[in-house]
Amino acid sequence: MERSLNEIVATAFFNVASILREGIGVEKDLETAIEYYNKAASLGDSNACYILVLLWHQNGDLEQGHIHFLRSANFGHTDSQMNVTANYLYR
Repeated sequence: MERSLNEIVATAFFNVASILREGIGVEKDLETAIEYYNKAASLGDSNACYILVLLWHQNGDLEQGHIHFLRSANFGHTDSQMNVTANYLYR
């Protein structure tokens, strides 16, 4: 039961983060969105990890992006798994 509860909470954190990042019905707040994505990722949400990758890459921090790619890939996110492979091939 605990795993199911973690998944529900992670999904809620992800949804709040997405709303804040996009400014859906609220003022955009990327800093707080990142906090919520991190919370979702810490509970195993692979999509939150992937969004964090994209945000790190947008800010030019490829090393942090790679760390989150690995994290997301370990959670089973297929796109992240392919990107981790590409990162190792082209480094």
